[in-house]
Amino acid sequence: MGDDPPPSGRRCATVQGFSLHADVAVRAGCRGPLERLCRNGARPPIALGHLSATQGGRLS
Repeated sequence: MGDDPPPSGRRCATVQGFSLHADVAVRAGCRGPLERLCRNGARPPIALGHLSATQGGRLS
């Protein structure tokens, strides 16, 4: 998808084209980074605006 290398490390995984990077920590009292982390986790996996329906009713 992008030019960035896949995440690697102790708490990272890449399986069938999907990657997970779970090596993130937020210090107590740091509201800004905590809010960004929560917003990122609450995002939908696919942006609905990028999908369109075919004549057969399938999404692409």
